Amino acid sequence: MQDYPAFLGQPGKPRYLVVVLAKLKVPLATARAMGDEQRADLLFDWQAGRQVLLEHRKYLRRHLRSMHHHAAVGLVLHAVRGFVNDYPWPTLIGVLLLAMVAVLAGLAMWRRDVVARSGDRPTTTSVISETRPPAASSTVQCGRWRG
Repeated sequence: MQDYPAFLGQPGKPRYLVVVLAKLKVPLATARAMGDEQRADLLFDWQAGRQVLLEHRKYLRRHLRSMHHHAAVGLVLHAVRGFVNDYPWPTLIGVLLLAMVAVLAGLAMWRRDVVARSGDRPTTTSVISETRPPAASSTVQCGRWRG
């Protein structure tokens, strides 16, 4: 019964008796063996299910006509909303994976920026080597250069 929409063919819904009868191996023999009251119930169920299907067809036609007036962005948003409603867990997993990729990309860009900035500043060894006089003519006394 999972092939039918939730509003049709489920226990307590229209067309349930018809669906059960159709799933039997010998529906014709079963229908012939029914009493008058059972046949009346089956006829009522058939008519109620047909009415539900006609109303649903009207709804779908109205919905399709209203979608003709939407822009492309509205149609895409409608499709996304439908996908999220139909597949909530895969959507959640996809959003989480996308967020992780965005965070990792942001960290990689931040690290690259930090490394690039550290390359622009002179290091302490390069400052000392530029300001230090040649080793042969200098002596160090109490932390001061003497030349």
